[in-house]
Amino acid sequence: MSEWWESFFDENFLEYAFPRISRRVTMRDVRFIEKALALKKRASILDVCCGIGRHAVELARRGYRVTGVDVSERYLEIAAARARRRKVRLVFDRRDMRKMPYRDEFDAAVLMWTSFGYFEDERDDLKSLRAIRRALRPGGKFLIDLINRDWLVKNFQSHSWAEVKEGFVLEHREFDPARSRLNSEWVFVGKGSGGGGVERKNITLRIYSLHELLGLMESAGFAVAAVFGDRDNLMPTPDHRMLGILAWKR
Repeated sequence: MSEWWESFFDENFLEYAFPRISRRVTMRDVRFIEKALALKKRASILDVCCGIGRHAVELARRGYRVTGVDVSERYLEIAAARARRRKVRLVFDRRDMRKMPYRDEFDAAVLMWTSFGYFEDERDDLKSLRAIRRALRPGGKFLIDLINRDWLVKNFQSHSWAEVKEGFVLEHREFDPARSRLNSEWVFVGKGSGGGGVERKNITLRIYSLHELLGLMESAGFAVAAVFGDRDNLMPTPDHRMLGILAWKR
């Protein structure tokens, strides 16, 4: 049985999501990464779930030694093309985050933009964190950045839509508080031959609270160094859309 994320991140999602992310946003993200990790010159960085390489390529341009990991072959091809255009060198590796083979190789790792909680079995999320920990050198730093559950509950919207090239994207959301899972149906309208196609895709995300994430970090062998609310060094509140955790490998 295939996982939802194996088919969800295709050209339709690429067309919908990434034009909305400006270069200014990418630069802000990378500045946050550099500040939070306090990276030394030529530090080695593992970008987990790197997608099309927004952060990986910019970090490599700034002189870091970067390896980007993702399960999407198509997205890694786009990331490699982006790196060639920017004339920077880095490594892209197609890997499942639960099964990464690296051991004691990196000074730091990042997992950005809620690329976590994808698996139906929560033990797989812990496997992913443990794989990231193994990849780090002793004392290596890890930065995770994801949606704040408290903000999501406070500001929950069951429906939204957006225009895309040649069509629309509709999203219907349901939040299951008992399992803390966000279940969504995405409907891509106006795609396909003749512009009249309709494609439906479903996703399910485990949305972790801050205290649950801190417990997972501890179980995975990390020691938490700092917590961020909307990328400021503040304890997240329901008014902070994003939360971040900086940890180090014990």
